[in-house]
Amino acid sequence: MALYLFPLGMKQFFDDNSAILNGGKLYSYEAGTTTLLATYQDIDGNTAHANPLVLDADGRPPAPIWLTADTRYKFVLKTSADVELDQWDNVFGIAESGGTG
Repeated sequence: MALYLFPLGMKQFFDDNSAILNGGKLYSYEAGTTTLLATYQDIDGNTAHANPLVLDADGRPPAPIWLTADTRYKFVLKTSADVELDQWDNVFGIAESGGTG
């Protein structure tokens, strides 16, 4: 299975008051739907993230987010109390830069 990095990477997330989103939740779905879709912690796809992925005390994902190639996702960001803050639809991964150039 080919995987690509989530375009937002290890971004730090904040709530609407600019406070770090400690314990925030990032849900991943098939694009345009509410059907949950797996993301992975490693490039080999051996370990799936929980869905929702719970952000750490710094408001960051606990591990990189890898997406299945040729698959479009929808991500929904919520507070720990499930209040929606943002969403991104039709997201696809970016190829990891390789080589020596």
